[in-house]
Amino acid sequence: ADGNLNDLYSDCAELLGKIKYEFASDISEADQKAQTKAYNQLLLANAAQRATIELLKDKSSLVNAKTNDDVLNIYKSMVAQQLERGVVLAGLSTDPNLSVLMENITKDKDGNIIYKDGNENIENTITGVLNGDIKLTSAAISVDTWWLENVEIPKVKTIIKPKADVNKLSFFKKCTNFLSAAYDNVVKKGGWKKIAVNVTIFGGAAALMAGPGWAIATGASKLYIEDLNKEFVDEYIFPTLKAGAVYEGKYLLGTSFARPIIAKRICEIARAEGADAICHGCTGKGNDQVRFELAIKAYAPEMTIIAPWRTWEFKSREDEIAYAEAKQIPLKINRETNYSKDKNLWHLSHEGLDLEDPANEPTYNKEGFLELGVSPEQAPDKPTYVTISFEKGIPVAINGEKMDGVEIIKTLNKVGGENGIGITDIVENRLVGMKARGVYETPGGTILYAAHAKLEELCLDRDTQHYKEVIANRFAELVYYGQWYTPLREALSAFVDSTQETVTGDVKLKLYKGNIIDAGVTSPYSLYDEEIATFDEDEVYDQNDSAGFINLFGLPIEVRAKKGLIK
Repeated sequence: ADGNLNDLYSDCAELLGKIKYEFASDISEADQKAQTKAYNQLLLANAAQRATIELLKDKSSLVNAKTNDDVLNIYKSMVAQQLERGVVLAGLSTDPNLSVLMENITKDKDGNIIYKDGNENIENTITGVLNGDIKLTSAAISVDTWWLENVEIPKVKTIIKPKADVNKLSFFKKCTNFLSAAYDNVVKKGGWKKIAVNVTIFGGAAALMAGPGWAIATGASKLYIEDLNKEFVDEYIFPTLKAGAVYEGKYLLGTSFARPIIAKRICEIARAEGADAICHGCTGKGNDQVRFELAIKAYAPEMTIIAPWRTWEFKSREDEIAYAEAKQIPLKINRETNYSKDKNLWHLSHEGLDLEDPANEPTYNKEGFLELGVSPEQAPDKPTYVTISFEKGIPVAINGEKMDGVEIIKTLNKVGGENGIGITDIVENRLVGMKARGVYETPGGTILYAAHAKLEELCLDRDTQHYKEVIANRFAELVYYGQWYTPLREALSAFVDSTQETVTGDVKLKLYKGNIIDAGVTSPYSLYDEEIATFDEDEVYDQNDSAGFINLFGLPIEVRAKKGLIK
């Protein structure tokens, strides 16, 4: 879109240059040979990438391209020319003159490829590679950075601007469609087909564009980028908010209710792709393995689940980092910033490193530690007021401006983060039996919970409010334990929904240096009656009535006392 093709070629390099492949253990020798031949075709096509860029140095065809299909056709034509000229063979050896020997390749009557030039060793090697008897390695044809470092990419005057970042990925996929037949031979005849799913429940172009490089670098054959923010908010966050569910009085369940929606969508994709297994990266110590796998059991009970942390050599996050570095898998962390983090629209969690010792104070004021806001000490000296409007327990507006749920959370994350709101240090009881310490940033969620609870004070009768507090704790446990898709959670949600019919109104809050201070609440369904509650003289409440009430209310105590049972 900026008139430069560097980004295009860079991503194509990742798509074509980092394919990893190993045989399945139970396929026949004939299938292995067929797969090896197809795999070599992929690597040879990688070498064609070099030749294509060389060709582009002297071509101006792309300048006149008007559509994505025009670019695709020109690109395919260039690669085809180089394949026909035999330049692909340049990748078979360090000998730069090898490609000129292409003229010695012929086929026998059975269609087998034969190479003859009088040198038996070279003949056997090249014939074996082309027929699939000898397996190349990705190191044999290295194209990842060669042409980016050695070729000046031409400027173009006309290039189609994608409507959205995800279209960019789609365009790269089109540019490699001519390899699909060869690749299908590799991944479908007894081998593994890896499908990467990058579920976005945080939002923004950064989340989308982080996907392709990561997916290809880890060996995926296909990538899904799914924006589930709206569903996440409407069907998971808000039902939990309405329930007032808080795990162990402090944790607002940001990771817990994010896992079911991710796992559900992965199951849908796995079934659509005809997958045999679903793989997740959770450790054997955490809650997330349970949350993911319970959701998989709900939506794909027949599916095999692969959990490398439980079966591979990994013993620590340091092992994971070393593995990623060895496999050239990009990471956003290093050994010094190796906190275990989970970030989504609702929250950001921090675990590990110095936080593993509860005696250590979190480094809230250290640059880069907090990501969604600032510490209370760094917050402004002036308070910020915010008014949140609810309808039947669901937030619908901020300061009078109607918004959908996603925008409400984003807006409150910003204003809350700026005022040091929602930073919580917890030692929690994990489902797997151990205690774990974590620091959570939930600025917008903390504001919403405070506002919703304040409105319920006004709108719910005493018995409903008290009983709802009881089920809120059980609801939180169900969410924390990964039991979202269970009859009990659904039944509790039905009860909660019935309590929210009158939870409508406006809540005004004052945000100041990490504190949320009530600043006023109104509702058309308020059960508060100022005339009854006043300490001044009134005409609606006869205080003499309380004497009889106390006599009846205290009768069980009086009876026990007369029997001498009060100790």
